[in-house]
Amino acid sequence: MKNIKVVFANQKGGVGKSTLCMLFANYLSWKGKPVCIIDTDLQKTILMQRQKDVQIYDEEEPYSVQSFDVSAPELMQQLMESASEVEGYVLFDSPGNVSEDGLVPLFTNADYIVCPYEYEDKTLDSTGVFVQVINALKDVNPEMHAQ
Repeated sequence: MKNIKVVFANQKGGVGKSTLCMLFANYLSWKGKPVCIIDTDLQKTILMQRQKDVQIYDEEEPYSVQSFDVSAPELMQQLMESASEVEGYVLFDSPGNVSEDGLVPLFTNADYIVCPYEYEDKTLDSTGVFVQVINALKDVNPEMHAQ
């Protein structure tokens, strides 16, 4: 199976990035697809939820959840290269901002960027800015192929 890297991102917090990432991972796992999540959100929402689940449930974990600090672009580039070697789906939950330099390799090496948003003025404005940032990255990184 081809490796697929999916990033859940928006500079606006609280729009459902972590929730959608977990739901998609659960769906892929249920369909028998290999999947792992890398939680790059500073709040570590997915990682903390997984730690709670492990304490409550005796069942085998359906997929791996790991955390990663996005503050260093060089380390993020190495992570993305390593993620390309993982079989199946690698899902990334990203922080609710675009100010971390380490996010550039995350976006430029992704196959897909899922941008959840709420249909309200503040969120739409912020999401519009985020889309402009992604488009600007595509302009300066012609190898970027994320959709």
